[in-house]
Amino acid sequence: DPLNAQSTLESKLSEAFVSGMEGMPLLTKIFGQLAPRANWSFHWDGLEKLPLFSAFASRVSLDHAYNSNYKRRWRIAPAGDEITESQTIGYNFAPLAGVNLGFKDFIKGNFGATFRYGLSTSYDLVPSGQNVVQSDQTDISVTANFSRSGFEIPFFGLSLSNDIDISFSYTNSQSSRRQYDFKNIYLSEGQPLEGSTRSTMEPRIRYTLSARVTASAYYRYTKIAPDNGGSKIPGSTTNEGGLDIHVAIQ
Repeated sequence: DPLNAQSTLESKLSEAFVSGMEGMPLLTKIFGQLAPRANWSFHWDGLEKLPLFSAFASRVSLDHAYNSNYKRRWRIAPAGDEITESQTIGYNFAPLAGVNLGFKDFIKGNFGATFRYGLSTSYDLVPSGQNVVQSDQTDISVTANFSRSGFEIPFFGLSLSNDIDISFSYTNSQSSRRQYDFKNIYLSEGQPLEGSTRSTMEPRIRYTLSARVTASAYYRYTKIAPDNGGSKIPGSTTNEGGLDIHVAIQ
């Protein structure tokens, strides 16, 4: 509102940033800036009893959580006015959807898997700079584990007790930042700043022979790919592996 000479451009932008992003304006009218932000979590257990899962699952649960926040940093001017230096609004689904699975007797062992999908977004305003920076992140993770203990394998006429533990994990994280500039030509889609995708895959196996010999091996693959919109982070690929053996002699 250029006709409102009582407010500076920075204060107008700060007010528009809060009012435009507020999802429940009724609460802010009552509580002002101290209005509570929405936060909740949801856990549903016992889904293995449903016909969809009862045939193969011994344990199924569903998770969902959401949290949001508003932060304002300000200072008192010599004239006594409050001057907003920065404002941040963020919301986070951690996770948006999470599933935990435990399977029934699988090769005489225990087999379980977990899936997580999360989203988070934050907006940062610096009124003096007259721009808003949006930061987005998407996370996907999948883990699986199989374990079996106490099974015997004949070896030179001896029956030795064995344990085995096999696990696999995969994570994918996408992050990006873009800027909305109110001083120059405004772009509704924003100006890309940087972004990248980080993927990690790791299988791991641990084997114990008669509580005397323990061997574990793993392989980890990590890839970082810069965003097509532009990124300051260079792409890279890393391969790691390891073998660990312990022998107990008594």
